[in-house]
Amino acid sequence: MKTLLGILIALMVIGSQVWAGDTHQDGDGGHRIVYVITDASGNPVSGQTIRLSIHRASDDATFDFADSLFQFSGWTTRYATMAYNPLQEVYQYTFSVDVAHPGFVSGDYVAVVSNEGAGYEDLQAEVFSIG
Repeated sequence: MKTLLGILIALMVIGSQVWAGDTHQDGDGGHRIVYVITDASGNPVSGQTIRLSIHRASDDATFDFADSLFQFSGWTTRYATMAYNPLQEVYQYTFSVDVAHPGFVSGDYVAVVSNEGAGYEDLQAEVFSIG
């Protein structure tokens, strides 16, 4: 029984180290968000308007793409539009995650991708860390 309890505690400690998403070290460049839409036959769908927002996990502030700062209100550009890459058949957006960038500091962030296009409504999130 003690052995089983020890294994469970070890798994809990190890499990708490696991984090979905990506981790970036200071100065490693950019982070690329990729989003794929397929129809019922599995074929890629283009022509959709895909919006991206980025939120700081520590306080839920939202990134303003116009001034590259996290804010709680008064955004100029709260959403970025993801571009369609016809060669890879994905929507994508790349942004700097260097802590020298004025908006990003060491910590966790949530990228939210939304599609409100008819027939393909969707909302996805990705967690990434800087530090």
